[in-house]
Amino acid sequence: MKYACEGARNHVLRAPFRVNTFHRMRQLSQHTTDDAVQLLAIMLQFDPDKRATVEQTLKHSYLDEGRMRFHSCMCSCCYTNTTVPGNTRIFSTDPDPMHEMPFDPKWEKELSRLSMFDLRDRMYKFVTERTPLFGTPLCINPSSAAYKNFASSSVAQASELPPSPNAWD
Repeated sequence: MKYACEGARNHVLRAPFRVNTFHRMRQLSQHTTDDAVQLLAIMLQFDPDKRATVEQTLKHSYLDEGRMRFHSCMCSCCYTNTTVPGNTRIFSTDPDPMHEMPFDPKWEKELSRLSMFDLRDRMYKFVTERTPLFGTPLCINPSSAAYKNFASSSVAQASELPPSPNAWD
C-alpha cells in the first residue's frame, strides 16, 4: 500500500482480512471460463507492483479471439488486399503496439487530488484537445452498450459529449 494516500491506507487497515474469492467467480455463470477468471485475478491484484501491466494483460489468452475479430474487420492497422483474388486480409505485424508516450504517472497522481467535477472537466478537456500522435484519436463510441449509462451518469452529460470523429456504423 505504498502508493495509497493515508485515508485509503487507514480504511484498508481497519477492514477485516478477506481471503481471495476468485474461485466463486466461476460459479457466476455457466459461460465463465478459467481464462476469464485468471485474467480478472491478475488485473485485480491489490498490490500495484504485483498487478499485470497493460502489455501483459493484452497478451493474455482470453483476449485472443477478440483480438482476431477486431483485426479481421474493424482495425485500421490491417487492410484487405483487393488486387488478388479472394480479397486477402493483410494483418499487421504488431497487433497490439505499445504507445511511445504513455500516460505520465505524475499526471494520474495529480488527478487523484481533484474533486469529481474538476476531474470530469479535466478529463473532458484532455480527450477533446489531445491531438493523436500515432493512431486513432480518443473518442466516445455512441454505439457502445455502455454509452447510455455513461451519457446519463454524473461523469458526462449527453450535451457535453463531442461528436465522434469515427463512423461506427
